[in-house]
Amino acid sequence: MSVTPQPDINGLPALETGDPATIRAYDVLVRDGISAVPDALRRDWGVQLAEDFAVLFAEARSRPDGAVNRGTNRFYFTVHRTKT
Repeated sequence: MSVTPQPDINGLPALETGDPATIRAYDVLVRDGISAVPDALRRDWGVQLAEDFAVLFAEARSRPDGAVNRGTNRFYFTVHRTKT
């Protein structure tokens, strides 16, 4: 199967080599700004990440201005690189 790379989009070069799935994912990423790769990460990794961020979010909420309210049940908070 031959896949022709999409032309340059937004100044980004077309991906010209690789397997067809990689080329399609790249084209979608360049076109839409986001792409998904099913099963790229293990489910237990996602669960651990959610648990870790829940702890960090609770810590941020406990400090004044640690989490900025952005609306109903929406907050902005940053994680210091030493906590990752």
